[in-house]
Amino acid sequence: AGTAIGAAYVAKQRNDGYTLLVASSTFTMAPAVNPKLPFDPARDFTPVAMIGEVPLVLAAKPNAPGKNAQEYFAYLKRTPNLNYG
Repeated sequence: AGTAIGAAYVAKQRNDGYTLLVASSTFTMAPAVNPKLPFDPARDFTPVAMIGEVPLVLAAKPNAPGKNAQEYFAYLKRTPNLNYG
């Protein structure tokens, strides 16, 4: 669920400072993957502290469409029903 279940629970709690969410990068990417989430990361949460950093990597086959990330993302946007992991 990529933190979606926990984030949905925390979003429904009273805004009293007793319930916190420790989220990974999947939390901010969740709306792009699932536009029907019951919460909005920007609207329903306030960042408190950054407790670490995790680098992200985009990997694709050598014969993937596009010569760079920008061209590859353009391909992804115009091509429906792609798989990712």
